[in-house]
Amino acid sequence: MRSSIKCLLVDDLEENLVALGALLEQDGVELLKARSGSEALELLLVHDFALALLDVQMPDIDGFQLAEFMRGSERTRNIPIIFVTAGTHEPHRVFKGYETGAVDFLHKPVDPQILANKAAVFFQLYRQKLQLAEDLKERTETLRLNEMFVAILGHDLRTPLNTILTCAETLLKADGDAPVRDAADRIQSSGRRMQTLIENVLDLARARLAGGIALKCDHVELDRLVAATVKEHQSLAPLSRIDVTRHGDLRGEWDSDRLAQVLSNLVGNALQHGEAGQPVLVLLDGAQADTVTLTVANAGSISPESLAHVFDPFGGGRRQRARSEGLGLGLYIVRQIVDAHGGEIGVHVEGDQRTVFRVTLPRRVLRSGAVVAQDRDRGIFRLADEPPPATANARVSKGVRRILVVDDNHDSADSLAILLEMDGDQTRTAYDGLEALQVAAEFEPDVIVLDLGLPRLDGYQAARRIREQPWGRDIVLIALTGWDNEDDRRKTREAGFDRHLVKPIDGIALQKILAELTRRTATA
Repeated sequence: MRSSIKCLLVDDLEENLVALGALLEQDGVELLKARSGSEALELLLVHDFALALLDVQMPDIDGFQLAEFMRGSERTRNIPIIFVTAGTHEPHRVFKGYETGAVDFLHKPVDPQILANKAAVFFQLYRQKLQLAEDLKERTETLRLNEMFVAILGHDLRTPLNTILTCAETLLKADGDAPVRDAADRIQSSGRRMQTLIENVLDLARARLAGGIALKCDHVELDRLVAATVKEHQSLAPLSRIDVTRHGDLRGEWDSDRLAQVLSNLVGNALQHGEAGQPVLVLLDGAQADTVTLTVANAGSISPESLAHVFDPFGGGRRQRARSEGLGLGLYIVRQIVDAHGGEIGVHVEGDQRTVFRVTLPRRVLRSGAVVAQDRDRGIFRLADEPPPATANARVSKGVRRILVVDDNHDSADSLAILLEMDGDQTRTAYDGLEALQVAAEFEPDVIVLDLGLPRLDGYQAARRIREQPWGRDIVLIALTGWDNEDDRRKTREAGFDRHLVKPIDGIALQKILAELTRRTATA
């Protein structure tokens, strides 16, 4: 069924309006008539028109003046205008009509066939415009839903992955047989790879849905970050050679985790795709006052076809990837991270023999709002302008720590509790927000690791109720969640949490937090 469209007829003589209406009347077209320029302007404020037919000679506001008003308004400037006049065939009047924005100029008496055909063209164009707008709206919404689905799926995958990695770490700490330890090591290695894939998918969603990747900037020495990245890659590929050259001041305010992600991807790609036996060259140039340049080069070249799409997500779908190469999002995310820092990244091939990636970063990211700093523990954040949590040193026992683990996923809660007990902590578990309040009142824990997506009472509500209790004011609250953006961290802090920990949980990072809290208590 065709959508109804509207056509505006303007003439100071009623008989002319009747005649025009009779010529243009058809199914799916609504004809609105005005006997003056003022009446036409009122209609133009309310309705959207596919075409306007204007008489030139009218009192008050003539057709030329009305056309100028229409072209001066954002709402009406794109409406096609056909002038209809009984005046003489004077060239200057025709030229004036076109100057005011008309698409055609007809003289009375109008040929019915010509008028009907001309109007039909503009009606069809308008219908196509509406259809294109509707198609764009539907496709945009479909894309938004698809990307939101990806983000939610990535979040939901973190909970079972958290259980897998926690159990693997538990097995590695246990005194098991060599085959068991080997299996646990493989589980942990595969789990970490899955974690990377999930993070890449979530970064894609952040870049496409949230307007870019959020940064957590702090003072960074780029040469130290590069040294750590190179050491990690050389431990995985001991026969590889990575030569690092550095000069100048390499300090700046960046997101160290995100820059490590950039470095790891560029160096890893250079090792994987470069010619065997040839070194990967890393150059750090801090000679400029306002910028620092990072260059990663490897022997071998990229084809011109691939070079044009190297930063596209999934490689633009133009090449087949081996299973070990992941999702094809690495360089796309690298570009998003560099863009978020206000920097630039490019790639070129030197003489068909060497592929060179060059990243230029401003020494300081200029962003509105609070700068966010990162604690050294992976996945734990705080606002840079806020002091460390005041409650973080008040309740932890000097002996055995009492820790309550709350998660509606029983496997996730139980496995984390087992891991903590292997480190000498005393634990209890709860599986929803109300149960957490009951157990906490009885158990009087030093620390509560609290999932946010809980039934009956979510983690935010549970944290607020705990803080309202006399026994809960000094408990250390650690938020455990699959969500990780600025708004999530703000909400957890406002709810009374001391730390924000992202699934899958890092046992080493958690132990660092607990050890820090214990040290604070000992010196309190």
